[in-house]
Amino acid sequence: MGCSYMGVFQVERGRYQLTYEQAEGICKAFGVVLANEEQLKVAHQNNFQTCRNGWVYNKTVMIPRIDSNDLCGGGKIGLILVTDNQTKYDAYCFNATETKPINCATRTIVPTSPKPNTAAPVTTADPWTTTDTGKMCTRTCQMARKESKERGCA
Repeated sequence: MGCSYMGVFQVERGRYQLTYEQAEGICKAFGVVLANEEQLKVAHQNNFQTCRNGWVYNKTVMIPRIDSNDLCGGGKIGLILVTDNQTKYDAYCFNATETKPINCATRTIVPTSPKPNTAAPVTTADPWTTTDTGKMCTRTCQMARKESKERGCA
């Protein structure tokens, strides 16, 4: 899993494949909840940004941007409210027990019950990191940052 910022981290199941209910279920499978707007705001203030639209609590879709990039949030910066009327996005989950402002330690993902009802693998912010039923994957945030820079998203 990539870094969590103030307990907030991004989860996806392929590019924009989660309904709101599925996003809630995947966060629950990780033993956490969907982040609310205030939690995402605090994470953003601690340098959390992505190039992905994601569900937050109360059926809101947002993208946190620090750096302007025309391909991410239309070049806007800040917490951008997404209003494109799509029905599937990624998810921003929140772990209330996270004690570090930024946690980039090597992490192992082991979803708790109930497992998400999905035929596709669950992935964190990078598509090459997957966890499938019965499998565990590990990676470091340093690797994620390197990959992100190579893709031009940093």
